[in-house]
Amino acid sequence: MSAAFRLPVTPEDDAAFDAMTHCHLDLRGAKPQPNELRIISQISDLLQQLRQAPHAGWHPVLYATDGSHRVALVASIPPVRDVYYVGDWPDGHWRDIHGERVVPILCKSYDEGRA
Repeated sequence: MSAAFRLPVTPEDDAAFDAMTHCHLDLRGAKPQPNELRIISQISDLLQQLRQAPHAGWHPVLYATDGSHRVALVASIPPVRDVYYVGDWPDGHWRDIHGERVVPILCKSYDEGRA
């Protein structure tokens, strides 16, 4: 990240986001099967590797709620999109450049991760 990188959220906002995204789900009989759990574990490992890749610049989306366009890994097809945050944190939402609401998983600024 650049030296000018500034978090647009407070620690309280961060804690609220964490609580909101890590709440316990009532699966109501929809418990993932062992093969699904294996795939989910692989996805989790790959996301962690992406976040830890040297100089790649990928970070959690809550640090990118200032309305700037960013490259994001989203939970849909195609998985990489140009996205921006609309509204005030935490009541806004994410959209891609076509106006579709998306759920980004990780994102980075366009200038991050370039050699």
